[in-house]
Amino acid sequence: MDENRNESIEQNMMAPPPVPVYEGAGSAYTGNVDIPKTFSDREHVLALISVALGYMLIRLCGVTLLSEEAIGIGAAFTFLCITVYCTVFSRPEKDALTGHIIRSFIAAAFSANIFLTGNIVIQLLSAVFVVLVLVYDRFSISSESFRIIRPEFLVDMLSAIFSPLINLFGNIPAYKLRRKPGKTAGSICLGLFIAIPSTFIVMVLLGSADARFGEILSAVFDLLFGNWFTTLINTIIYIAIGIPAGMYIFSMCRSSKESSFTDIGYQGTKGFISPLTCFVSVVPVCLTYLVFFFSQLSYYVSAFAAILPERAQTYSSYARDGFFELCAVAVINLLIIMAVFLSSKREKAGDEPHILIKVISAVLSVMTVILIATALRKMMLYIEVYGLTQLRLYTSWFMVLLSLMFIYIAVRQMFRFNIARAFVLTFTVMFAVLAFCRSDNIIAGYNLSRYAQGSLSELNISTLDTLSIDCIPAVRKYSGLLSAQDTITLEDYITKRTERHFAPEAATLGDILY
Repeated sequence: MDENRNESIEQNMMAPPPVPVYEGAGSAYTGNVDIPKTFSDREHVLALISVALGYMLIRLCGVTLLSEEAIGIGAAFTFLCITVYCTVFSRPEKDALTGHIIRSFIAAAFSANIFLTGNIVIQLLSAVFVVLVLVYDRFSISSESFRIIRPEFLVDMLSAIFSPLINLFGNIPAYKLRRKPGKTAGSICLGLFIAIPSTFIVMVLLGSADARFGEILSAVFDLLFGNWFTTLINTIIYIAIGIPAGMYIFSMCRSSKESSFTDIGYQGTKGFISPLTCFVSVVPVCLTYLVFFFSQLSYYVSAFAAILPERAQTYSSYARDGFFELCAVAVINLLIIMAVFLSSKREKAGDEPHILIKVISAVLSVMTVILIATALRKMMLYIEVYGLTQLRLYTSWFMVLLSLMFIYIAVRQMFRFNIARAFVLTFTVMFAVLAFCRSDNIIAGYNLSRYAQGSLSELNISTLDTLSIDCIPAVRKYSGLLSAQDTITLEDYITKRTERHFAPEAATLGDILY
């Protein structure tokens, strides 16, 4: 009996402890069981507001863009509301508050710019920029390690965009009304339903008593119930598409409090190819550039001397000859530098690359800057002869931005600094200049002033038609300096543009002022 008893005691000592029963989020035992998410009353309200924001995003931005081919005051108001929503939702720590305020201000400024400009390209780019700023702001306040732009900024940006999708459906309980608000909403709806007959009778009697009031009632009923079936179907579609958009907005804000952001910690790569192999693989490309430079030296140096080469028939053909190929080569070089940097071996992740990688990256960057400078000078020569257009302005802006990127890469090989932060700040400043400078007004003013001075041989009025209503101040300023016939043409142009009607939600500041 004693032997059996001792054997039973030993088995009980070796057996694992019993697993306690999980009884909910408040239980002391969590183990590997997923704890249900809990949402405060404030988050329940914010979840419902996010659905309204999603509907506004679809109705005032997407639908207006597709139907009117323009966005304006409605889109600006929507993105301002989303910015305020994200700011109110956030309760960042004290050391993250300054950066959060700066990013919120930037998002609000670019949201307002959608209304301030009539250029659809700038409007859309401003809207995309606002989204990226708000998404990264959620990411940055989630953890202290992400509050300063890291060298792995591209990875962080992609994580910030896609991480909220992980919790998109996990936050569904936040959209359920609490019992008390549900009863309150039901009582309100019942009271409104009871009031319908008496209100309708009073409206009919008052409308019969006063003709003016009757006209107002007719307009209201036409607005609410005119072609009601189509309006109902469209509204249902907008809500159905807007709900996922609103859920993403809520998930984006709440993810900053959850592990979907804070668990991300990419710290670079160790590489898998020897530095010598990477170096040798890029040398033929550099030698090809040297041969190209020397063989085409006189042809491309002519651009800096403002001289048309003998083999070029016109300035337009000279400017276009190889221009887009040079831009493509610049982008390819950037991809080569990134590939070499990521694939070259190093002792541990985050270490500086080998000296051979630094040398080849610097050489390739300098050569690319020379290519970009050549292409940019040819573009400037083209503008001097034929004037400025939107495409020429945007292309020149992009080439300047790309050249700064390669200059940063070349300098980074000699001095250690956070190149990602430098480029993000540079891009933000340059994009702000492009977005707020009213580029269409600059384009029109440049062409009209040069034509009035005689340095531009011809003025194509149809070119002005491609510009937005932002160009009207420049047209008014210079129209009096031109000949009588051209002035009439420009006045007709002003009349045509100012009489252009947009839907109220697509109106811009230019539509209101001019």
